[in-house]
Amino acid sequence: MEQRWNIRMPVRTQVCIRSPDAGTIAGRTRDLSFEGMYVETSPDSVSAHTFVQVEFAVRDGADWAVVKTPAMIVRSSDDGVGLMFPDYDDTVFDGLALLLAHYFSKQQLSRPHHAGALLS
Repeated sequence: MEQRWNIRMPVRTQVCIRSPDAGTIAGRTRDLSFEGMYVETSPDSVSAHTFVQVEFAVRDGADWAVVKTPAMIVRSSDDGVGLMFPDYDDTVFDGLALLLAHYFSKQQLSRPHHAGALLS
């Protein structure tokens, strides 16, 4: 059974998966968290329980950086793969934080109409 400690957010960005068996696979994230991501890619591109390297670009102000992190394929389906980050360093954490911050900066955070009654 899969257990997540963090909520996955619907962040879309290009990624590259490098596998010793399948080579380089291009994809696009459907969602991500500090624990993993789901990457939309071609069917049967990589099998479950395979260790890979994931690469993605992040922008910090005017600068771009490529972030690389080890990951494990925990799920493979017809439209992509679920990845878990078993271990990463501060650079990867910072890259994931920038992607999530960019997502939140684009969101309109407002309370629903009926929330006023709950707060009264």
